[in-house]
Amino acid sequence: MANQKRHRRFGNIRKLPSGRYQARYLGPDGITRNADHTFETEKLAAQWLTLIESEIIRGEWQAPEAGEVHLSGYGKEWIAHRKLQPRTRENYEDLFRLHIEPILGHLSLGAIKPQTIRSWRGKLLASGTTEPQAVKSYSLLRAILNTAVREDEILKQNPCRIPGYDRYHTPERPVATVAQVLALAEHMPPRYVALITVAAFSGSGGASWPRCGGATSMWRSGPYAYPGSWRL
Repeated sequence: MANQKRHRRFGNIRKLPSGRYQARYLGPDGITRNADHTFETEKLAAQWLTLIESEIIRGEWQAPEAGEVHLSGYGKEWIAHRKLQPRTRENYEDLFRLHIEPILGHLSLGAIKPQTIRSWRGKLLASGTTEPQAVKSYSLLRAILNTAVREDEILKQNPCRIPGYDRYHTPERPVATVAQVLALAEHMPPRYVALITVAAFSGSGGASWPRCGGATSMWRSGPYAYPGSWRL
């Protein structure tokens, strides 16, 4: 019984005709893979399997293919194969070409980590890219890598999981004070005084009428023949 091989809990090892050892294991995706190299001793092969098992337990394992697929080609294929409206496809191609590929395109999918995403976004903003464009680029990249996780199973997790990167702050528009409106009206030609006053104090710039269209329509229509009435 002393010569009986011990059954391994994870993976298996076999001795090759060359005298070296080959390790193989069943990945969490259900695919059996060989180590990318052979080992001089059975002990070294067993240590390698232990490291792979540890990565799987910690949720850090990634398919070896992730190191072979680069974002540049994967992203372009993703856009090309999606059913998109022509305008949407053009926007995606521009976002990828201008904001994603120049910085991240050379990286393999497995090399893109959350820290990589933070650095990429910082470079975009530092180079003058507007925050709305950075948000759109991030959302596109997240969608591309979601496919790599859920459909192609190349990645274990999507690195685009940073809170707040899919939103941007829109500052509230300043509102003129009563004094500012009156001062503006005083400096305008007489024929525009009523228009400015009505637009400012009747709610025509808010929810009552769409923007100031109501006020300008009223002004163009002109008054009725009798005083005190306006045609809307």
